[in-house]
Amino acid sequence: MIHLLLWLQALLHLQTSAAAPQELNGAIGGSVTFPLDIQAVWQVKSVFWTSKGAIATVIPEGPGNPPQIIAYTQQYKGRLIVAANYDLTIGNLSLEDAGTYRADVSIAQTTNTTQFSLRIWDLLTEPSVMVNSMMVNSTASDNGHCNVTLTCSVARGGDNVTFSWMPLGPETSVSPYDYVLSIAWRPGDPPQDYTCTATNPISNSSHTIPADRIHCPGMMNASELSRTTVRAVVLVLVVVSIILVGVLVIWWQMKQRQRTTPISEPPVERDPSERQCRNLLDRPANPEGGDHPRIPLTYENII
Repeated sequence: MIHLLLWLQALLHLQTSAAAPQELNGAIGGSVTFPLDIQAVWQVKSVFWTSKGAIATVIPEGPGNPPQIIAYTQQYKGRLIVAANYDLTIGNLSLEDAGTYRADVSIAQTTNTTQFSLRIWDLLTEPSVMVNSMMVNSTASDNGHCNVTLTCSVARGGDNVTFSWMPLGPETSVSPYDYVLSIAWRPGDPPQDYTCTATNPISNSSHTIPADRIHCPGMMNASELSRTTVRAVVLVLVVVSIILVGVLVIWWQMKQRQRTTPISEPPVERDPSERQCRNLLDRPANPEGGDHPRIPLTYENII
């Protein structure tokens, strides 16, 4: 009775699987496994796999041994692996492997079918983001702003790629397909990085636009304004420092000159009598040409 219930459960499961193909996704160069959910109590005679043509036949090898697989086409040779529960794995996938796969499982006197729909995807590369800006005329109640649009795209993404942006706020809006982000940017807004993430069924990849690229021509954001202010202050301090150094150097040189220049003394006026005596002493020794000087002996000449 228990075995009968297990068989009925197996038949119901396989019939449901046949009616509703199972969706599977694989990556180029990767592998994918087709699960059959065959239980150990089932007496499997063979599993016949087909897709665009015959792929392989799997037959049991006895207790304790893995099933034997016989590949029919060169396309799948060396790429097929069968587990002990008859699940089939295909490796080194390519775009040509996409399509519908069918497994006909022979159990006793019954053949049950399970179908799979395999889609092959490429691993996403890093997205690229294009930045565009457009000035908006200011009004009496608006100090002026610009609209910045960020357009995200990814190479070889296919049709089933979705995009998302972070962060989002009251100044941002997203297009219906999420690949375009619009930003209402105003001077003085705090700097903000924005990240685009592309996703497909097997992978995702992101790219971040730095804040210094989110601006409009002729308008500075808060970080640029801050940097400009700092540069102006630094420039003023440098100029003032140079002037102060120049003034100090000139002052020091003037002090040095004052210390090294000698002070000229005015000539000292001599006593008239002393000058008269010196003049008498400086006269020629003997006006008549004698050898001995003529020395005045009278009292009047001496006085």
